[in-house]
Amino acid sequence: MPNGYGVTPEGFVKKRLDQIMEELHDSVSEDLGFNTRNNPESFLGVLMTNLADKHAEQWEVEEENYYAKYPSSASGQSLDRAAEYGGTVRDDDARTFYPVTCYGDDGTELPIGTQVASDTIPEHKFTLLSPGLITLSRCNSFIARASGLVDDPKSYTITINGKVYQPAAGTENNQADILAALAVDVSAADIGVVATINDDGHLTVDTCGHANAISVVLSNTMTTTEVSTTIDFGSEEFRNIVLPHGTITKIATSPPGLKRIDNQAGFIAGRVRQKDDALRASYAQRIFNRSRTMLESIESAVLAVQGVRSCRAYQNEPHVYKENMPPHSVEVVVDGDFGDGKAVAAAILTAKSYGIQTCHCCGLEKTEYSEPEFGLATNAPYLIYAPYAHAVDVPDKNGDLQPVLFTEPIPLRCDISVGVSFSNEPLAVNAFDLVEKAIRAEFDKLKPGSSVKPQEWHDTLFKTVSGIAYYDIFITAPEWPERTE
Repeated sequence: MPNGYGVTPEGFVKKRLDQIMEELHDSVSEDLGFNTRNNPESFLGVLMTNLADKHAEQWEVEEENYYAKYPSSASGQSLDRAAEYGGTVRDDDARTFYPVTCYGDDGTELPIGTQVASDTIPEHKFTLLSPGLITLSRCNSFIARASGLVDDPKSYTITINGKVYQPAAGTENNQADILAALAVDVSAADIGVVATINDDGHLTVDTCGHANAISVVLSNTMTTTEVSTTIDFGSEEFRNIVLPHGTITKIATSPPGLKRIDNQAGFIAGRVRQKDDALRASYAQRIFNRSRTMLESIESAVLAVQGVRSCRAYQNEPHVYKENMPPHSVEVVVDGDFGDGKAVAAAILTAKSYGIQTCHCCGLEKTEYSEPEFGLATNAPYLIYAPYAHAVDVPDKNGDLQPVLFTEPIPLRCDISVGVSFSNEPLAVNAFDLVEKAIRAEFDKLKPGSSVKPQEWHDTLFKTVSGIAYYDIFITAPEWPERTE
C-alpha cells in the first residue's frame, strides 16, 4: 500500500486518527481554498472529525483482521481457525479417567452410569461411560476352588492365555493337594502371575499389576468365588483430578455381583479447555503432526495424546550401538499421566519410520530401572527423573502386534551440594543467592531426555559470581524411586 501504511514487508502499519485528520484537512483545505482547521467546532470541522473517526475504526478492523490470520497474534475463535491451517486443534475439556479394579462374581455386568467415588475429602465421583463386564476372559486376578472330587486330579485344569496348567503326576486326590499343585504349576510358568493358596484354602491367581490382564478358562471341576477386572471410569468434573492409589473404594450405585473396588493403576489426566497461550505453545510443538517418519513427527503425534505433558525423541542412525541405543533405532521420552501407555505406543507406531525399531532407557525390561545416571530434569530445581521403561504391544494396520518401547521419567528428589573456594577478588554481597539462581537457570534449560552434567555449569557460574575460584558440586539421591503399576 502506498505511503507505507497497510500491509508492508515489516507487517501491518495502521494509520492513526491524528494522521487521518491531518490528511483530510490538507486535502479539503486545498480544494476549498481556506484552512479548515481554523474553526474545529464548525459544521465542516465536526463533519471531518466524524469522518476521520470512522476511517480510524476501519483501520483498526483491518489491523485485527490481519493479525487474526496468524496463531502467534490471533485469539479466541480466530486463533482456532488459524491453528487449523497447521493441523492443530484446541484441546477441549476432558474428564480424568481412572482404571478401577472391580471385584465380584464372574459375568457381573456393569451398566452405563454405574458410579463409584473416592474416600477423600472432598469426594470425587466417577461414572462408567460404556458397559463394563467382570469376566475371566479379561481379568487381573481370580480366586478359584474345586467344585467336586473326581478320580483323576488331572481333570482340574486352568488355561491362562491359551496355555493349560494342571496338577503334577502323583498329586493326591483331595482339594488341598490339587489346588496346591495347580499353584506350583502356574507360578513356575513365568508368565507374570503369582499363584498362592489363601486362608480359606482357595487358589488365588494375581497378575500383580492392575494394568495387566489375562484370559482364563477353568475346567468344569472348578469354580470361582471372586474375579477382578480393571474398568475405566470417567470423572464427573472436566478437569485433572489426582488421587493416591487405593482411594477409589466407594460404590455409589452397586450392580448385583459387584463386591468391592480399588484403584492401583496409573490414570489418564483430565484437563480444562485450552487457553489461548497454551494453544499457541502447543501449535509450535505440534506443527509436524501432518508429517511422518521424522523425530518431530513422533513428538507431535505423542503430544496429541491426552495426559502427555512433554515429549522428546532421539535417534541412533549409525550401524553401531550408541549410548545403549541399538543401531537404527529411536527412543521416545514421554512425561505425563497417560494411563497404561497404549495410546502413546500407538502414536509412536503411527508416526515412526517403517523398519526402524524403538528402544527405551538402557535396554531394560519393563519394571526395571537403569543405574542412577541422572537426567530428564524438570523446570523445578532439585527434582530430576529416573527413567522407567515401557514395552507395549500395539496392533499395526494389518492387525499384527508390534512391540513399541518408550521411556517414562519418574520423579526423583535429589540433594545438590555446592562447595566453593574463594579467590582474591572481592566477593559479591549476594554471592550465594546468585549461585542458586544460576543453578536454577541451568535446570530451566534442560529438556526431557537431557543429562544433568554439573561440570557444564562452571562457565556460567564463574561469569555470574565474582570472588569464587573453585566449585565442588555434588548431586545425591536419598531414595531410588519405585514405579507403581
